[in-house]
Amino acid sequence: MFGKGFRLFSYGTIPIAFGGSLSWLEFSLIEYEAISLILAPILAILQGLQVLQVQKCYHTLNTSQPETFILHFTGLTALGLSVPAFHSWINSTISADASWESIDYLLIGISIMFMPYYKYSEMWLQLNLTAYDFMVLEQAKFWAASIGQWFVQNMAHATVFALTGKIVMLGALVRYFTEIKRLQRTDYNDLSPALFN
Repeated sequence: MFGKGFRLFSYGTIPIAFGGSLSWLEFSLIEYEAISLILAPILAILQGLQVLQVQKCYHTLNTSQPETFILHFTGLTALGLSVPAFHSWINSTISADASWESIDYLLIGISIMFMPYYKYSEMWLQLNLTAYDFMVLEQAKFWAASIGQWFVQNMAHATVFALTGKIVMLGALVRYFTEIKRLQRTDYNDLSPALFN
């Protein structure tokens, strides 16, 4: 009834989503309002729908050049977000005693170069991978970032929950990619007799 893609989805993506989210869980540092806690799962659902909608638009437009589609999509997104960003900038006040360190200036400067490459590669992956493969890579990125945070901040935010999430995520990633290899080998074995007959 269900294809190989659904089996692969059920094998790996649920533990990956759980492990990736748990990797960041730090009860002592959680600052949230009840509404943000309620809306967090809705945000994840909307991000998944956005990936599917972007893929649908790309295939509907039948564009041979993904670069053109990515340029138009990111340009329209930037245009749409410029209005609330401008409104926020107008209404914000920066304290006179706010001190910027040299690293802050460096990060702002690097972000101008980093963000176009980051968004291009993210959109390219969204257009060329299935939605659940993209989700796996996205969660793997966040998982790697949570490990990097431990090293950069000298294990300042290490908790048993975050460690458990990292271990679950590692096991789920190994299982997911092992299953992909097995399915590719099965597809190749199914194809071989047809080629030689």
